[in-house]
Amino acid sequence: MAKSPLRSLVRRYPGSRPRVARRSPCAAWARLACHPIGQVTPIHDHVTWCVFGVLQGAEHEELYAVRDGGWLEQTGSNVAAVGEVSGFAPPGDIHRVRNCGDGVAISLHVYGADITRLGSSVRRTYDLPVLGASG
Repeated sequence: MAKSPLRSLVRRYPGSRPRVARRSPCAAWARLACHPIGQVTPIHDHVTWCVFGVLQGAEHEELYAVRDGGWLEQTGSNVAAVGEVSGFAPPGDIHRVRNCGDGVAISLHVYGADITRLGSSVRRTYDLPVLGASG
């Protein structure tokens, strides 16, 4: 059986923030994200739109909204499996992503800005109480 090229990327980039990034002439930016088993991002939003597709494993995304009084409400959730594609655009893109599978989750993200110039795709992280959370 032939070795998966994704497996060699996972070995090359162990840890919670591995990536292979490419810039394009139109200022879009692509990132290959590898999420170890059980890894969870902070609740955050982004500086630009993003389209992502799951290449291996599964990613569970929880969606949030800021409510008056300084708290977050979980407004939805979705599990993206291999081959599924989704996206988001600010405002209203507050979310958290977790690897809900039994192996490394790998996804390809394409952002609508030159993230190397901006320093990060994350606009802010949220450390507010959460109501309506599933866990």
